[in-house]
Amino acid sequence: MVTNKSLPPTIAFKNVFVYGGTKFITDLLIDKDVDGPGHWRLYVDSKEVGYWTNELVLALNDGANHLLWGSVTLGPISENSSPMGNGRLPDTGDYKKSGFFFKMTMRSGNNYKDPPTDQTDISVDCNANYGVANFKSTYNGVSILYGGPGGMCS
Repeated sequence: MVTNKSLPPTIAFKNVFVYGGTKFITDLLIDKDVDGPGHWRLYVDSKEVGYWTNELVLALNDGANHLLWGSVTLGPISENSSPMGNGRLPDTGDYKKSGFFFKMTMRSGNNYKDPPTDQTDISVDCNANYGVANFKSTYNGVSILYGGPGGMCS
């Protein structure tokens, strides 16, 4: 259910990252409305975009035991896949030269905490064209660098 017509789910980001240039950061939050009807709400930069009714996600009524952060490119199998992040493989440790997620947190009860990095699996479907680096806890919470030029994946 869309609740904010100025932020439709199909909105495209106007500011995109250029390698070595200015970073554009957007805060995303998906949270369960534990004080209300139990809907899962999506927020972009602290503004509610909409929600999934609890009837649509019955398997999550009691919470989740797995979390996923990621990025996906889609296209015909017979063609090159699209670039991801800034179009380059992640430069380990350099947040000015890689796409990234940071301040990744999870909620347990009423508390937000860092996901346990020692219980995390990292998966890349096409290592020649995409990468993940630097998954660790930092002063900004848990963070990860990602990206890649795209190309033919088998």
